[in-house]
Amino acid sequence: GYMGGTSAQEFAELQDSVHADIAKADLITLNVGANDMFTQGMMYASYVLDDANLKIGDVTGYQIRSQLVSLLTGQSEGDLYNAVYTFFGYAYMAGVLPEVIAAFLYGFGKGIMNFSSHWDQIIKQIREINPNCELVAIGLMNPFHRCKLTGASLVEIGPLTDGNTMIANNYIQNESPYRDQYTYCDVTGACDYVFMPRALVEADFVNELMLNVHPTL
Repeated sequence: GYMGGTSAQEFAELQDSVHADIAKADLITLNVGANDMFTQGMMYASYVLDDANLKIGDVTGYQIRSQLVSLLTGQSEGDLYNAVYTFFGYAYMAGVLPEVIAAFLYGFGKGIMNFSSHWDQIIKQIREINPNCELVAIGLMNPFHRCKLTGASLVEIGPLTDGNTMIANNYIQNESPYRDQYTYCDVTGACDYVFMPRALVEADFVNELMLNVHPTL
């Protein structure tokens, strides 16, 4: 796999390029799914800036949204994480950050439906290729757990996404029809590099987030 992909993309990779590696493996670890929810959340959040009248200097909200969406959908290549930081920073300066966060959380929850469908397809195909290997399914963690909107905020917004992370992990561990095909590994508290609380609009947020967002790599 690769950072920034979604489980739909991981599923396509299974189909296209890694059948031989899976077939000969004795042990496979699977760590996918979080970007299904993150991408869906960002897509919903982006609609808040889909307004030609929203403008800071010469830059419109529509331009910021278009740049982000093109990266999220794979239509263009670039630094997605910096685009996300730019998006949140613009929303803050434009005074619509609370609306953006609300839309993100709504989309984040919607992404669980995509995740569960993709998860089952991936497990099914792995087992069709290699029914005997040890398969370890690594659960999801929430790197935003102690995140705040701005440095002056008194309330941490990260816990608002904890519930969706728990729902996804519960699906992996207890609800997937393929749950007997793998060993579940809980990494809920696996944030080794503690940089929180950090604010979405701080300049170093993206770089430090990347140290914590994939603790299994």
